[in-house]
Amino acid sequence: MKKYILFVLFVISMTGNVYAADIENAINTAIDRYETEVNIDEVDDDELAKGLTDYFAKNANAGLISEDLYAFDRDKNGKYDTLNINYLYTDEENKEIQAFIEKKENDILATTKSLPNADKVKAIYKFFCSRFQYDEHLHYDIKHLYEENTGTCCSFSIAFKRMMDKCNIPCNIVVSSDGNHEWNEVFIDNEWRNIDITYGTNLYNTKFPNAEMRGYLLSDNMLKNLGYNF
Repeated sequence: MKKYILFVLFVISMTGNVYAADIENAINTAIDRYETEVNIDEVDDDELAKGLTDYFAKNANAGLISEDLYAFDRDKNGKYDTLNINYLYTDEENKEIQAFIEKKENDILATTKSLPNADKVKAIYKFFCSRFQYDEHLHYDIKHLYEENTGTCCSFSIAFKRMMDKCNIPCNIVVSSDGNHEWNEVFIDNEWRNIDITYGTNLYNTKFPNAEMRGYLLSDNMLKNLGYNF
């Protein structure tokens, strides 16, 4: 995870002028078009990063397909004119991947169907921690996560948000200020709390009973005390 949220965007592009404040909406509008360029007239580094970060935090489809994002063609004022996306898969391949992932998700959710929301969040978190391991080869997409049961903070956080979305539980993806880590925040019991699947999976593998719960429903202050930056 480096600047502009590398490796995480899913088919985002369109044509026409897009102002900085509209970047997030433009990405959402463009998701079905499968085009390769966005004309982002007069957008600077901070505006571009903010628009992409906002999109990524709210949109669980962002990481279905992993590929680099390039912003290029600065104008005479040093601002960006064009955003370019390279696709890893074809449109037809994407549809097959979506179906595969949704089947995996629905199988998991079937085991939590009768639970209240708080218990659903906990059950899905514990399932992720017990099933998945961190991937040292840095596979970012959730197709690989469900195929190999290994992933990164990026694929963990995206997969968890997708599950929360299916449960109609408010959830965002949080990116650290240095861009090197991701986790989730979930709205439960009338407050936002942090959930770090990566932390939980690492603790689960220590084999201490319920050690993974140290990564569950953490306050912002608790994260700061653990050295998180956001």
